[in-house]
Amino acid sequence: MTFVSSRLPLAPPDASALPLAQGRPFVGNLPFILSDPLGFFLRLSRSAGPVARVRLGMAMGELLLVTDPAVIAHVLEGNAGNYRKGRFYQRLRGVFGNNIILADGPDWRRQRHMAAPAFSARHLEAAGWVMAGSAASLVERLDGAARRGEPVDMLREFMDVALNVIIKILFGVDVGARAEAITAAIEPLLREGERRVWWPLRPPLWVPTPVNRHIRSVLAGFDRMVYELIEERRRSGERCEDILDALLHARDEAGAGLTDQQIRDEIAGFIVSGHETTGTTLAWALEALSRHPAVDTAVRRELDDVLGPRRPTATDLPQLVYTRATLYETMRLNPAVWTISRQAVADDVVQGIPIRAGTVVMMPPYVVHRTAAHWPNPEGFDPERFRNGEPRGTSKFTYFPFGGGPRRCLGAHFSMMEMQIVLATLLQRFRFSLIPGSLPEAMVTLTIRPRDGLWMIPEIVHAQPA
Repeated sequence: MTFVSSRLPLAPPDASALPLAQGRPFVGNLPFILSDPLGFFLRLSRSAGPVARVRLGMAMGELLLVTDPAVIAHVLEGNAGNYRKGRFYQRLRGVFGNNIILADGPDWRRQRHMAAPAFSARHLEAAGWVMAGSAASLVERLDGAARRGEPVDMLREFMDVALNVIIKILFGVDVGARAEAITAAIEPLLREGERRVWWPLRPPLWVPTPVNRHIRSVLAGFDRMVYELIEERRRSGERCEDILDALLHARDEAGAGLTDQQIRDEIAGFIVSGHETTGTTLAWALEALSRHPAVDTAVRRELDDVLGPRRPTATDLPQLVYTRATLYETMRLNPAVWTISRQAVADDVVQGIPIRAGTVVMMPPYVVHRTAAHWPNPEGFDPERFRNGEPRGTSKFTYFPFGGGPRRCLGAHFSMMEMQIVLATLLQRFRFSLIPGSLPEAMVTLTIRPRDGLWMIPEIVHAQPA
């Protein structure tokens, strides 16, 4: 990496004075980012400091890499109205739609207002029972492999459980074969989304390339299943305790509801964010426990003390302090959403740093969470950091796996509830070991997941909980 650095002047602030990662002619740093995004941004932050300019090549311009919690707090919270999702996220809308995750401005505010009831205490209580049932079903599936001593891809298992949970909570019923069509669409859509973020010359979906034809076919199958479910519910007039019902009956301040297209977009966002992030975090948690026996023992001791022989429910979660801390520490080292970006609407200055209109500000939790200035022994796995929950006060943007400010993940509580229930249920029955000699490698897409899955051997250590 080549840097051009100088000290910031006192006034007026000048963006050209910031450290600059120039990269190669014409393509900037894109080759390095595409080959190793986590390593690239981690090394850049440690070499250039908490704020640096990064050239992405002629087609993409520059971005501002920010790992200073004070600047991040300003962008995500203090002056959030001046920052929109921006061009990186716009490239995803053709794949996932203009949902609450990708929308901006008045569209986002309206959608946030209308989607919030889907995550009410009443819906979360119902979701807790679905999560517990799905976790129990996973235990039953793993029993056979454990008795035979066979390895299992726990990433795939966690993805399947999380997808099953979100589909049941979305639609309130077992949607049968249509669930398989929805499931089959998720993986290729996620991969396409990642390509569209970092490959600026990728043609629009309407261009009939072989890849685009495949993605359009996948989207058509997904849309067909979702629209059928929406139409069936509208026709029936039935009221249910599920997210689809909440979306169908949501109203904005003017009394208008969501169109079928808008409901479809929200469902796509919920499915992608509600299963990919949960599944990958559970996988990394299990991988960490297998490598840290003292932490594994402490979690099991807590489960024995709090639960005894019975399975966990949502009402037990406040007492599972160390289990929750283990998941928080997992998300510190491997946050499922590894980076967040915003684009400035108007000129801004924060901490003496100029941010011009149109500038893309990249704020990767993965890098901030591994910065020694904020975390002692940043590469170590130590759940004790989170005994008292997430960091609060002025330091809260040293840790932000769910984002922050008004756009903090609406489903954060939902996700934590599911991960605690699933992890606790599994550990009551099994101990998991990595296949000897294996060390999962991180693969970066829109999330961080173990490349080639997470192959582990389950060992039965307790009788089935009641």
